[in-house]
Amino acid sequence: MLRNLRMTSLSTAAAAMMAIAALGTSTASVAQARNTPASQVNSTFPDSIKRAAIASSEGEHGSIAGTRIANTNYFVVYIKSQGWCGSGGCRAQIWTLAGGRPVRKESISVGYLPIVLLPGVDNGMPRIGVTTVAAGNRLAILPIAFDGQSYTNAMHDNLLTPNSGKPILTQAMLRPF
Repeated sequence: MLRNLRMTSLSTAAAAMMAIAALGTSTASVAQARNTPASQVNSTFPDSIKRAAIASSEGEHGSIAGTRIANTNYFVVYIKSQGWCGSGGCRAQIWTLAGGRPVRKESISVGYLPIVLLPGVDNGMPRIGVTTVAAGNRLAILPIAFDGQSYTNAMHDNLLTPNSGKPILTQAMLRPF
């Protein structure tokens, strides 16, 4: 449905928000996430990382979602707040725990939800993808590979269709702070 979406009279940001909303309400994964109790959603998102991520954001109020990346010690956190996001979306953060304490790694490319788990492994870690707006105001998944230290290797030349991968963070998982 969204593969052939063409929006010529809207700004990129407005087009993206409309397309994201359409994508978010049409996927089974979002419906499943909406029916998942908050306690279950947050079971893979340590409170220590949540607190540290909120403290690192530039907004007093907003929404946050986070989850463990597969069975690793890495977590992806998406914060949506005024001053934190721009017309291209929001910059998700990568976190890990070292000695039980949260450590922020490099942020991933600016984008929208959902963030997905993709097939493939890079330097022993699963590949992830962030929803982005590509040329022609169309949605795409931007694959991001682990470089050995963090998720910094964005593969801009290898954009995927919006239904690629398994959603691990969705709009429905956002909780206010």
